Amino acid sequence: MKGLLLVFFSFCIWVPAFSQADTSFSKIRAEYMAKSKKQHRAGWFLVGGGLAITTIGVLVQANSNEKNNGTEATDYTGSAIALFGGCLTITSIPFFIGAANNKRRATISFGKTNTIHLQEGYFVKRAIPSVSLTLNLARPAFKGLESVR
Repeated sequence: MKGLLLVFFSFCIWVPAFSQADTSFSKIRAEYMAKSKKQHRAGWFLVGGGLAITTIGVLVQANSNEKNNGTEATDYTGSAIALFGGCLTITSIPFFIGAANNKRRATISFGKTNTIHLQEGYFVKRAIPSVSLTLNLARPAFKGLESVR
């Protein structure tokens, strides 16, 4: 009985070793690009929503100040709404930073390069792990360099 349990548990440990997920390099690049696009979109939604809420807060506060006509009772509801909108806009900054980092990781992609080697008198095609870096030279990196061309 103990031997049967030992065989069963060793089989349970052995089976997951052959069922690991496929981590092809093109799949990793696609995942980084998809993550970058989602974070970029989320950043723009936060900026747009934050600016809209800030504008609404400023308008509410201006309207509330006109209704009070200089009396001592001041309503700060519009200021609180505008402050919330400003915080929402500032919250978008980490999303843009993360999107840029993920896009950079996608351009530095890992892969396999097929090369031909001479082995025992025969040419053999082998895959060698490699790192590729893509540089976009079509656009200038800085906005100020556009006038130089």
